Amino acid sequence: QMADDMTEEFQETFHESVLPALTQMLDDPVPRVQAHACAAMTNFFEGTDENIIVNYVQAIMPKLCQLIQVGISIIKENAVTALASLAESAKEQFVQFYEQCIGFLCQYLAGFNEPQYKQFKGQVIEAVTIISASVGLEKFRPHAGTVINAMLEIQNKQLDSKDPQRTYILSAW
Repeated sequence: QMADDMTEEFQETFHESVLPALTQMLDDPVPRVQAHACAAMTNFFEGTDENIIVNYVQAIMPKLCQLIQVGISIIKENAVTALASLAESAKEQFVQFYEQCIGFLCQYLAGFNEPQYKQFKGQVIEAVTIISASVGLEKFRPHAGTVINAMLEIQNKQLDSKDPQRTYILSAW
């Protein structure tokens, strides 16, 4: 909450103590702790300058990717949002991780069709669009067809008005 309320100054002053502590919490055996650590990272990243973030991407990136790939639903949802926030803050510094992320995120766009994963899938849509915008069109271009076709597939399923994917699809376009 403090990272949200006191952006930039808080991040500049406390990144050296807060980010390592949050990174360590990603390894906690309690899923709720992992999910909250991801949510706290999302808040922290949103006000952090790319010159600060660049020092942490190497340590945080693999942990978030692993949580997205093997975590339970609440962890997946928070980790994918944290990953998108990390990419957005890191900007061009995230390019080296793009291929790794876009690969499994595109697989998730095509899968996870069960009702309990609709929120997660919506957040994957958001993450793909944020991450792709962060690295630029040239990096995104080879994956554009896959992403657009997956989004059209989701959209054309005639999502009901309460489906969380609907909002994410509309924002993504």
